[in-house]
Amino acid sequence: MKKKIAILLMCLISLASVLSGCTLFERNLAKYYTKTVISIEYPNGDNIDITKKELITAFNNYGSTLVNQGSTMEDALNQTMTALINQKVLIKDSEDKITLSNLDRNNLWEESVDAIKTNLETFAKEVREKWEIAEPDTKEENESTKVVYTPYEKTVEVVYENGNYVIKLIEQQEDENIPLICDKTTTSEICDNIYDVIMSMTKAEDSATDNEKLDAKVYSEALKKYIRTLVINEDGQKLSTDNESVFKREIKRIYENKLDALKITKMQEYINGTSNLSSITVKEVLNKYKSLILESYTKYKVAPSQFDTDVLNSFSTVNYIPNDEYFFVSHILLKFTDEQKNEYTSLETQLKKGLISPAYYEEKILALQNQVTAFARDAEGDFGTEKKNANEILTEVKTTLNDCSSDEQRAEAFRNLLYKYNQDEGALNSEYLYVVGTENSGMVESFTEASRNLHNDGEGNFGDVSELVVSEFGVHIVFYAGSVKNLFEVHSVDALSFDEKDIITLTQTLLNPLNNKSVFDKVYELLSTQATSTNEAMYLNVIKSDLKITKYTKAYKDLLG
Repeated sequence: MKKKIAILLMCLISLASVLSGCTLFERNLAKYYTKTVISIEYPNGDNIDITKKELITAFNNYGSTLVNQGSTMEDALNQTMTALINQKVLIKDSEDKITLSNLDRNNLWEESVDAIKTNLETFAKEVREKWEIAEPDTKEENESTKVVYTPYEKTVEVVYENGNYVIKLIEQQEDENIPLICDKTTTSEICDNIYDVIMSMTKAEDSATDNEKLDAKVYSEALKKYIRTLVINEDGQKLSTDNESVFKREIKRIYENKLDALKITKMQEYINGTSNLSSITVKEVLNKYKSLILESYTKYKVAPSQFDTDVLNSFSTVNYIPNDEYFFVSHILLKFTDEQKNEYTSLETQLKKGLISPAYYEEKILALQNQVTAFARDAEGDFGTEKKNANEILTEVKTTLNDCSSDEQRAEAFRNLLYKYNQDEGALNSEYLYVVGTENSGMVESFTEASRNLHNDGEGNFGDVSELVVSEFGVHIVFYAGSVKNLFEVHSVDALSFDEKDIITLTQTLLNPLNNKSVFDKVYELLSTQATSTNEAMYLNVIKSDLKITKYTKAYKDLLG
């Protein structure tokens, strides 16, 4: 999916403190909020009105950030209005230009349900605390969140045609046979369906277990709290206050906000995907990559120590490597339980104070290490009943990697093991691996030492793994992924140049050997973001040139204080 432009998404929040100096609840809010602040008139007679309520809500979510960044209130309000106008125009223009697939509609439905459930869960937590009910724990010890490998979704490819390398868009194929979760057609019907789904959480069958009945009571009380908050937010707007009407308005608001966001995303794809040939050329990608390299090269020539900071803290900004002191690693982490972590911390403290001998410490650490276990995930990310201890997992890792005959096979094999056992979410679906240096490191001492042993002063082999490594987080199996190095040598600012065929090096070099995003993808993505912004601005300017847009200053001047 193309890199998305930051688009203002509308969401209703508490309006108690919208703008400093405004006392909105002292007014007739129904009349106050429904005032038209902007009107958009189409040549065919169609008309879009933007209300004061929409402007205030948008300012809360967008304009206030601009003020915090140094913009004046007037400038922030004007930018907010421009963003609102652009949003409304794109959504209106989408009516005859986009079609939502079954997959789109399913995602929209699920996202809406999830958003409402998340809000409801906030109130459920309050209820459990008040009723002194423990938070539900459906996971075994050491079981981490469901997660599956989600490879980078490539939208373009480099092909060789008629003696030249060109960039072509990859046509996205969608399964037309995907069944709809909710087969309703109108917004009202879909929102009614979502309402029924949420209400089912507040009821329990006679055959339900005691825990299921208790959960239903908790969610029933949580829903009452949720609705009371919504009623307060709507105070003064002369809206119906019965529970069903209030909650259905909330569902409709959330659903329509997400539908509008989806329409805008689809319009961006429409604006930027009118040809199978990318508007970005191979030459532009190579020139952009050259500028990134030279930017880093110049930076580290002027301030060499800055490289050490960047490479450990923000490697995504590093495009030139001035030395060979750093290398990549990944790992499988098997987390300690809280009890095991406390025991480890206690042993560390006792050793440092000289209360226990090193031999006793090692004996206890080994015993602690042997207690650590993990459930295996399947290909879908679900946990099964298979449970292994750390030593068994290490044996599986070594055996699997030993059966591989190439670096590519070792990378794929370890990635599969990563998603089967790893409990460090930071290492899952990551754009880059962890970086450790021969002198500097941001990792804990035991992890760093094991990583450097694998590096072996540059003599380490890709795919080598450590023995079990214990740290305050749990037990690690460290995977060595090679030195951090340049794709192209740079001897001076003026000496770097690329041939067209160098684009293949960029497409074949992965940012992370355990994922599939390449250096080319990264550079193209940067250019695509810029191009998308330009294309969208041009598209909107053409459409808006035929519209009559009127701002009613008197209707919103009080917001400026």
